[in-house]
Amino acid sequence: MKQLGLLILFMSSLAQASDPPVSGTFSSARSASPDGMFNLIVTATAEGQQFFFQCFTDGKPEFGTLTGVKGRKTEAVLNAGAGCPGSKVRIRLDYEEAWIEIKGKWVAIPRNDIVVPIVD
Repeated sequence: MKQLGLLILFMSSLAQASDPPVSGTFSSARSASPDGMFNLIVTATAEGQQFFFQCFTDGKPEFGTLTGVKGRKTEAVLNAGAGCPGSKVRIRLDYEEAWIEIKGKWVAIPRNDIVVPIVD
């Protein structure tokens, strides 16, 4: 009987676990990080996901890129535009942040509202 109770307790803890979300808004544009400033918007649809990724140069936003994928993923390779560390970037979605790989190093982009500063 005791073993049954432990089994039920173990199973209930598994039922409460969840996968990282497959959508959200992430931004590091509020901080002047030496690793760069980024906006990321991930939208989940019935067919898959769309990733909008935007880099900043000297604190100014560049044109962003849109990448669509079939299915829902927590890791993807995205097209990257001007001001980005390369023409493609690898990202991972997590609970509180997204991670972007820059020159072999993973950098966090916190879950935030996106920021687009107005530049004259």
